[in-house]
Amino acid sequence: MRSSRMDPGPSLVTVFFRGLARIRHAPAVHPAGLVFAAELTLPDGWPGQPGTMVRTVTVRMSKGAGLPSGVPDVLGLALRIPDAAEPGKVVDLLLSTAGSGRLTRWLPLPRRDWSRGAFYSSMMPFRTAEGLQWMAAVLEPGSIPPGRLTEALPFVVDLRLAGSRSRWRAWGRLVVTTRLPDQEIRFDPILNAHPQLVPAPRVLSWLRKQAYAGSRQGARGLPNGR
Repeated sequence: MRSSRMDPGPSLVTVFFRGLARIRHAPAVHPAGLVFAAELTLPDGWPGQPGTMVRTVTVRMSKGAGLPSGVPDVLGLALRIPDAAEPGKVVDLLLSTAGSGRLTRWLPLPRRDWSRGAFYSSMMPFRTAEGLQWMAAVLEPGSIPPGRLTEALPFVVDLRLAGSRSRWRAWGRLVVTTRLPDQEIRFDPILNAHPQLVPAPRVLSWLRKQAYAGSRQGARGLPNGR
């Protein structure tokens, strides 16, 4: 018997990002990047999950549009944490250059330099036991020479948290140590979300989910992206 429920099919967001990935023969956003090994230390653990966490993690640094060196672009810092929610499960966190204010932290901000003046924000907050929390990363100004990301190793990334009405505060530290060979690794903050870090608001979470789904479909079988 045929179901009376209509299949809505892919959204326009999915179709757009799938088409963009096929046109550029790469993922729709952050098409190319460098992958590193790093040591993550969170003295107070996750929001809602106290306790020191120390992990060897994977970091990917990339440009949103893949523009040439020296041209302002939205820079990305992606972080994959193994066994963060449960054994065998990874958690992906994606941060992009944005403002640091209560309003500007929502908005992507192109930058030329990976470290000088660059503030990386989750842009979307997470619902936690302590309320909404934004995540951010800051590199020491000048720690990465322009256009010479791999020559800066090792370098330190300070991680921060902020609530809806609170200032940024220290959360942890990431020490990026080693360049890894190019490899197929796709970060997805929706599929690989921590169960106690729920992306919010729902409409932006849905849009992001559709965009990543379209990009994955369009880039399937192509060199990996973010």
